Amino acid sequence: MDEAYLTISNENYSDPILFMYNMVVCEHCDFDQLGDVVSMNSSQTLTIDTRYPYDFQLRPETKNTTLLCQIESYRFSEHGSYLFEVIQTNKNNISCTITQTKKSSYYWLPIIIAVIILSIIVFFIQLFHLIYNSRYIGRILTNIGHRRLINDETDITPRISPITNRRVPLIIHNETRNDDVLDTENITGQLSTIGTTQTSTYSNNAKKVPPKRLQSLDTFRGFSLMVMIFVNYGGGGYWFFNHSVWNGLTVADLVFPWFVWMMGVSIVLSQRSLLKKKIRKRSILVKICRRTVILFLLGTE
Repeated sequence: MDEAYLTISNENYSDPILFMYNMVVCEHCDFDQLGDVVSMNSSQTLTIDTRYPYDFQLRPETKNTTLLCQIESYRFSEHGSYLFEVIQTNKNNISCTITQTKKSSYYWLPIIIAVIILSIIVFFIQLFHLIYNSRYIGRILTNIGHRRLINDETDITPRISPITNRRVPLIIHNETRNDDVLDTENITGQLSTIGTTQTSTYSNNAKKVPPKRLQSLDTFRGFSLMVMIFVNYGGGGYWFFNHSVWNGLTVADLVFPWFVWMMGVSIVLSQRSLLKKKIRKRSILVKICRRTVILFLLGTE
């Protein structure tokens, strides 16, 4: 992964050639030698990292200070094959070119498939919530519930008399209804005579509403955790899931600033909720300091 084949070739230059390289991300770094010295009419094949672009310089072995030619900011593709060819066209002119001899694999295919699958899952979840919460579906569900109740009431079959072997109609006496009314009155009376302690606890429980959370912040926190897991476990070999070597900025470099920003936003929201509860600022400061020390100690272990 993240490798390509590079064949360096000296076609007709009389002196042996040194192939020098430097990664663009390594700013103001010295050039290193790539492979061995290549003599005339010879070549060698090397594997090269494809995560970063390269600067190349070609110098003769006998005169190391003389620059024959150079190529700047050339990026290789993964699993591709390349030919770095040096040709002397005349006595004072030397051309160096890099040509791709084999097609590379499509670098973004796995992550594109993963994004498409996640997008489809999110789309169907949102579509299900939209359909389930729509008024039309709500009416259908209520109609189905009413029909079931009606069917349950109509399914009551009259009993059969053992003497005449005929169906006897169901007769509901008024006494049962009166008894039911009396029972309900007794129950309501008992509920009204319950002590004030239970009613107060019931009202307190009813008043306890779970605190509202900022869904956008929770979503961003979950996304940051997912990116952090990818970074810690290699990220599938993609270069943007690795920290930059020297200068530059990748997704992996943004995870820590994201968490710092979320921590500041959470502190503001927490302070507002605590101040609404009329908690003293000194207690809030002590709570923040205690949590900071605990998190610091957990991080150092």
